Amino acid sequence: MSGHVILTIINAEAIIAKELLTLSADAQAILESMGDAFYALDAEWRFVYANRRALAFWGTTADSVIGQVIWRRFPSMVGTLNERVLRRVRAEQRVVTFESESPTTGVWVSVNVGPSGDGVAVYWRDITERIEAEQALRDFADRLELEVTARTRELRQAVEELRQSRARYSAIFQHSPVDLVIMAVHPDGRIECEEANPAWVRHSGYPLGAVVGRTLEEVFPPQQADFAKMQYLRAIETREPVEYEYTCQFPAGEVTRRSFLVPLPGESGRIDHVLLTSVDLTAMRRVEAQLRQAQKMEAVGQLTGGIAHDFNNLLTAVIGNLELLQTRLSDERSLGLVNAALRSAFRGGQLTQQLLAYARRQNLSPRPVDVNSVVAGMGELLQRSLGGLVQVETDLAPDLWQATSDPTQLELVILNLAINARDAMPEGGRLRIVTRNVERPDLAELQPGDYVRIAVKDNGVGMTREVLERALEPFFTTKEIGKGSGLGLAQVYGVATQFGGAVQLLSTPGIGTTVEVYLPRALVDSSHPIAEESAISENPDTGGTILLVDDDASVRDIAAIFLREAGYVVREAGNAAEARDILAAGPVNLALVDYAMPIMSGYEFVRLARSIQPNLSVIYVTGAADALGTGGVPLDDPIIMKPYSRAALLQAVRATVGRA
Repeated sequence: MSGHVILTIINAEAIIAKELLTLSADAQAILESMGDAFYALDAEWRFVYANRRALAFWGTTADSVIGQVIWRRFPSMVGTLNERVLRRVRAEQRVVTFESESPTTGVWVSVNVGPSGDGVAVYWRDITERIEAEQALRDFADRLELEVTARTRELRQAVEELRQSRARYSAIFQHSPVDLVIMAVHPDGRIECEEANPAWVRHSGYPLGAVVGRTLEEVFPPQQADFAKMQYLRAIETREPVEYEYTCQFPAGEVTRRSFLVPLPGESGRIDHVLLTSVDLTAMRRVEAQLRQAQKMEAVGQLTGGIAHDFNNLLTAVIGNLELLQTRLSDERSLGLVNAALRSAFRGGQLTQQLLAYARRQNLSPRPVDVNSVVAGMGELLQRSLGGLVQVETDLAPDLWQATSDPTQLELVILNLAINARDAMPEGGRLRIVTRNVERPDLAELQPGDYVRIAVKDNGVGMTREVLERALEPFFTTKEIGKGSGLGLAQVYGVATQFGGAVQLLSTPGIGTTVEVYLPRALVDSSHPIAEESAISENPDTGGTILLVDDDASVRDIAAIFLREAGYVVREAGNAAEARDILAAGPVNLALVDYAMPIMSGYEFVRLARSIQPNLSVIYVTGAADALGTGGVPLDDPIIMKPYSRAALLQAVRATVGRA
């Protein structure tokens, strides 16, 4: 009996040795150099090969695995998905890929099982980090990192597959989704393509016959060939794998790729082949560029919004003092100068509104908007604004969803884009406005969901890549001095993003430009129609006591003068603490409160004030509307935007005091 056992073991070892000998030197080198785990089983489910990564994964040695039946060596695999797949692959003779927890270690792995003679070949990778990341990460930057990791794993997976026998290697080589190329290194230094798999042919656009048997210099342009040869020589000379990333022009288009070069020594020890494997990173790099652009625009927007907020305070004081001066002058020449200064100051206020729109700090009124109706209603305005040399066409989706927007701001967005298009067509041309529904658009800055896309297209001069990258920045313009402020596209960007949308620019020099504005689909509730704004009361001043709270002394002083001249008693406070003491001393009819104050915001002060005087009427004053949405300001409290005029201030005060 024992003799029979010994004979069986000897026979098994002979079979295993024979299987291992079928692996070529190249294949064994590839299998042992790859980072993923791999093993092969014979018809009796015995291990005939396991690479060092697989042995490390199991925490064992080759001696304790080779020749063992897998179900006996790893009984935890019996009855699992792994066992079912192994048996299925051998029965159906086709490749199966799946992911599951490893029955032997509990680690999540991605497994590829394929037929190999009468047995099967298995390779897998540890995907624990990816599984955990999928549970924990939500933002798109981390998803990008995950995509890089996944693509890199695919690259290593493809390289590992080449560690099988020549027959197995050929099947994997032909069906791998990752680019694989075998380059022959001749003694005279020539590096020639020996074989390229279908994935490389498909992704590069080169026909197989145009590369096989040809050197790098014969296939690629000179600069591209020199760069590639430098990488190959580095791998050959160091005898170590080389990894690099590059962007170049292929027949299939411009691509960004990450490549690995694995030097393969021959029987003499000389490197006579190099394995090239590549993954395409073009889409991922494009998303990363969108992310960087969004971050840059956010930073510029914050800076722009801060400047506009401070400028509004300055303009409030300037406009107020000019209006006071206007009431005290009788000389027509002096009044003319003051009126001119006032007009300039109000134009400055309009400029800050454009800056606040870019910075997403403008006070907008989001509501469901029929974009098609807005576009159709602008026909006469557009034709009059663009002149007779520009032909306006529309292509409006008949089933277009309603979009979340502000009708007035949407008109300004379309008009801005139309005027930009006109300027790009100095000799005339065609302007097309197209509306479409878009589900889950492929833009990094957009949250998943439904959007309405408004595309404004022209056939003008177009933009270079350098101009395109800066086109949305405030004050950036390519127009002549005096012919553009550089705020048109910046305002479009600000309005779109404030409503939760985005802007995408597509342009080709000499062909034209398309600006795509994405706005979120509106969730229309017909049971709650939008009410029209009520007219502001024009009741005359009835007197009363007003608490004026503003940390900017110049703004506070001018507002106090306006109110006192109108017959109100004004109590001034430079901060919330002073205002609280004034309230504690006696009630007031109205509190005029600056929203953005240090230490305690205007909203926090109003909550405190109403604990002292519950029925206190309040008007908020602000130069940036973005904070109002996050501060929880009740809708019953009116808001005055800086810079304001004397008439606007008194009108709001009269309406609020009269209502109280």
